[in-house]
Amino acid sequence: MKLYNQKRLIYSFLCIFSLSGAAQSSSSDLIIFSYNRPLQLESLLRSIDQHIQHLENLFILYRSEGDAFESAYEELKEMYPKANFYQQSNRPRNDFKPILLDMLNYAQADYIMFAVDDIIITENIDVNKCVNALEQTNAYGFYLRLGKNITYSYTYNMPLKLPHLTPIAEDIYAFTFAGNKSYWAYPNTVDMTIYKKSDILPFLTHANYSSPNKLESVWHQKANLHQQGLCFSHSKMINTPLNIVQEDWNNKHDDLYTPEELLSFWQQGLRIDINDVYNIDNNTAHISYHPIFIKK
Repeated sequence: MKLYNQKRLIYSFLCIFSLSGAAQSSSSDLIIFSYNRPLQLESLLRSIDQHIQHLENLFILYRSEGDAFESAYEELKEMYPKANFYQQSNRPRNDFKPILLDMLNYAQADYIMFAVDDIIITENIDVNKCVNALEQTNAYGFYLRLGKNITYSYTYNMPLKLPHLTPIAEDIYAFTFAGNKSYWAYPNTVDMTIYKKSDILPFLTHANYSSPNKLESVWHQKANLHQQGLCFSHSKMINTPLNIVQEDWNNKHDDLYTPEELLSFWQQGLRIDINDVYNIDNNTAHISYHPIFIKK
């Protein structure tokens, strides 16, 4: 049955492309979660500007504590006037879900992806190409953090066996989550995966969560591992866990800088050199990374 489904997926995809040429263009919105990390968020936004094509709307749901962090976010608003910034109140666990749902209802694209602020885009991405592949295959999501290079788990400190990757178009592969581990067995993530909004909005509307980490946790518990995902041959992003700011779980991180130290770098006019990780050949989605800082 599994082989049959894979063959049917390939056949339907290739037939549509051979009969109609390029698929109709479509796109995705992006929602970024940020908390006391203006310097890291700036790196993500700059890498999006440089490397992502055909992104529809950009939304940023952020928290800041104190005037200094808020001042840095205000600078970011001036630097990226097309981004839609939504600030949480001093009761963030009460307003996270309502604000997120407002953003999702305001977003106009049929597809949506989420990101956290310690991500950096490392290769060029055409969002239209990803969305068209999802439309033609009915796969659950397009996973920009996955690829043939992801053979190790930073989170669990163990090697990973690649799933069976079925080629469905130039540089695009399909896989199933069942029988795999770590990144390859994690359908529901806030790390740059493109989903059809109508597929996930019912869950996001009715589930109980109060932060990005709690959202991902309850969402993971509802994962259907028998669905199919799509990915490129090489991952297009990295997570750079320089520190930890959320209070829900003590996730593995490198503990290199406190948020206050990075804020001090921001105030000195320092920025992360994202060119240092362009086309990086990483073997894990989260990497131990000592950034190079440059003057803005």
